[in-house]
Amino acid sequence: MLAATIHVRPATRQTLEQLAADTRSSVQNVLDAAVEAYRRQVFLEQTNQALADLRKEDRTWKEYRQEIEQWETTGNDGL
Repeated sequence: MLAATIHVRPATRQTLEQLAADTRSSVQNVLDAAVEAYRRQVFLEQTNQALADLRKEDRTWKEYRQEIEQWETTGNDGL
């Protein structure tokens, strides 16, 4: 595994160490989990924004909803 040095504020380091101790994990595992949680949060925020933008366009939103309805009916195809 490649390792890299990153600079964090002392308070951030202390928080990472406290979380690691509280969860009986390593600082690396806590940091990995935090980055993954943040990645997911950003993804969901971007998805929500994209849907909000799509909804602003009546024609495009209608086409999107029609496609969703078509996909929803495929769940009953007996497979």
